[in-house]
Amino acid sequence: MGMSKKEISAGRWVESRPLCEIVGFSYTTLHRLKGEGYWTEGRHYRRKNPTRPKSELLWNVDRVFLKLGIAL
Repeated sequence: MGMSKKEISAGRWVESRPLCEIVGFSYTTLHRLKGEGYWTEGRHYRRKNPTRPKSELLWNVDRVFLKLGIAL
């Protein structure tokens, strides 16, 4: 079972798959929007390990929700 909006604390950074679960996007859609420039690196997402270009992405839940118009 996934996390509810209330279970996500303010300012929390989560990996891609848990974010997809809570916002109802597929992993593919999330990353397609990233590729199209919808998300801003450093604001909406960042690398888990900034020194590795293929490192897992972490997403700022509050900023993603704000961009999508979703209230916590």
